[in-house]
Amino acid sequence: MPRTKETKDNATKTERVVKRSKSDTESTVAAKASAKRPYTRKTVQLHIQFANQECEAKALADRAIAAWSKKNGRKKTDAKDIHLYVKPEENMLYYVINEIPGSLSLFS
Repeated sequence: MPRTKETKDNATKTERVVKRSKSDTESTVAAKASAKRPYTRKTVQLHIQFANQECEAKALADRAIAAWSKKNGRKKTDAKDIHLYVKPEENMLYYVINEIPGSLSLFS
């Protein structure tokens, strides 16, 4: 059965809409991909110097977590909420880990 002019026009319109929606989708995806910036993590190194001695904050945190885990019989990975208080004039590091306080010598 031959197509009528009306049917051909509808078919052509449908093809145009399909083609247009494909290109719109591709451009939208491309725009979203280009809009996202890659995340770069900043690194901070904190060094504490007092009386010709120096220590790094990460080393202090590791020592505090190790002392806390040994004192309380827990795994180091259990430490979630960590607060460190450095008092170089007393040569002490005070910590509160998971609401459990403790202290150790700052420069050992």
